[in-house]
Amino acid sequence: MSFIYRLKMSPKIKIFLRCLIITLVFLYSFLIPSFGNRHLYNYSIYLCAAALAVATFLYTFLYSNFKFNKITLFVPAFAIFSLLGTSIYSHNFRGVLTLVILAMSFYVLLFSFIAIGNRNIIFNALLCGLFLFSAYYIFHYRNEILHFSSYSSDEFRLGTFFDNQNDVASYATIGFFLSFYQLIFTKRWIKFLYIIPAFTLFIVGITTGSRTFILLVVFLIFILLFFKLIKHKIIYLAVLASLIVVFVVLINMPFLATIKLRLDKMLETLFLTPTSNSAGMYDTSTIQRVVLIDYGTYLGGRNAFIGYGYGGFNYVTEIGTFAHSNFAEVLCDFGIIGIILFYSPLLLLSFGVICKRNINIRFVLPIFIYYLLASTSTVFFYNKMYYLVLSLCFYLSYYDDTPLKNRERFKRILFVSDLDNYDKNISDSLKVFNSASSFKVILLANSNNKLSNFFRVMCTLFFKKNDTVVTLGKRSCVLIDYLKLDLDIVHIPLVLSADFNSYFVRRIVTKNQTIVVGKKSQDIKVNKFTYHTDLDFDSLLTSYNTFLAERNAYENTFNW
Repeated sequence: MSFIYRLKMSPKIKIFLRCLIITLVFLYSFLIPSFGNRHLYNYSIYLCAAALAVATFLYTFLYSNFKFNKITLFVPAFAIFSLLGTSIYSHNFRGVLTLVILAMSFYVLLFSFIAIGNRNIIFNALLCGLFLFSAYYIFHYRNEILHFSSYSSDEFRLGTFFDNQNDVASYATIGFFLSFYQLIFTKRWIKFLYIIPAFTLFIVGITTGSRTFILLVVFLIFILLFFKLIKHKIIYLAVLASLIVVFVVLINMPFLATIKLRLDKMLETLFLTPTSNSAGMYDTSTIQRVVLIDYGTYLGGRNAFIGYGYGGFNYVTEIGTFAHSNFAEVLCDFGIIGIILFYSPLLLLSFGVICKRNINIRFVLPIFIYYLLASTSTVFFYNKMYYLVLSLCFYLSYYDDTPLKNRERFKRILFVSDLDNYDKNISDSLKVFNSASSFKVILLANSNNKLSNFFRVMCTLFFKKNDTVVTLGKRSCVLIDYLKLDLDIVHIPLVLSADFNSYFVRRIVTKNQTIVVGKKSQDIKVNKFTYHTDLDFDSLLTSYNTFLAERNAYENTFNW
């Protein structure tokens, strides 16, 4: 016990383990795309995952508290449920073992991210690994990439040395998304360095000839810019129009000739009749995908509850391939229950960040939509990178407490109250916000028109610059939770002591962002910051008659 105690008290061991975990996460993100489908080197990934598991366990045992989220149980539940259909039909138990190992890797990665405890370090470690892969990819295919005349050929598709071309394109998409995310949301000058991995990973993506890559990259750029420019709607529309023009120009450039040709053939195959398609540019790949997806969905409907087990589509059809759609493949292999178990984590993560107004909504929500769209054309339920990204989304949604902003909090305050008897001297009384440069007030008590209150607060949030909203009363709190249009706004609900144990407080108000009116000393904790005040909050509540008598003077004081 004394030995364990000495380890816990040793800062050098703690730093060493944390640095080792960061290094192994970087190495793991490099190994997945580089050696994921190369059988001779594939075991290096499992060795790296095993080393990461040991380091993470030691760090968690010595220096961290074990935090378990019940929603993560969907991941191993999917792997365990796959055994049912596999035992009856396909008997592909090696595939089930793969899913079990992937579920274990999900937990290892999740707790390694918790051990690192810094979002930017995690992003940079993953991005460095994917950038190193892109450099390796470009070096391996350097002759083909530099031979520009090959780009116009429909057969110019690279990537099979590493993995299936569509899987390589998905690795490039995730890497490009991370690069662009860091580029537009990082505040420091180092942000411009992210242009380098974004460029190299874009090269990887376009040389695979994947149509899905170019379409999803454009979509991800649009949605990330939306979150970046959410307060500047006109600027966003202008940037959006400019990007559309740039896309039209680029898609007609020689280096994107393969993707453009494949897109043209796909569109003509899907939307033109045989008589109108005089050029005869039918895309056999598109036809094959449509047939396989339709067949996979049909087979899934025949055994809708448990499916045919891992690899069930190939087991029934003997085609030797997957259904080319994650929706169709999971339905065919694992049935409706498998579909629910597989997609529930992504769905719950998205609802979680939306309901909590978490700043990481700008990462988790695009990833959720990306995988929904990718499900129509690729199969990834067995993909190691998917489980890595899923663990990262879980960390950001439930374990990351990165503040919305590191500075300029509580500068521009909007106070919303639905109580009749609130004192006029709010700005003097709430000295906890004594650094505020602006303090505006909306009183909902003098209006019974709920629709009017809704639009009044909405217009204020939309047109006025506020970084913090303080609410007093249930109606105000719920209204603000539904109307916060700016993701940078911090909501601090003030709760009457009589309501502190109510269902409303437990359901709506988070404990670390609540102060209880009626106590003399409080700590206001918002995103790592603690603001202590010795105010007597009882003095903030006065009689209804006093409020009515001084209402006009009150509103004039705050220029409302």
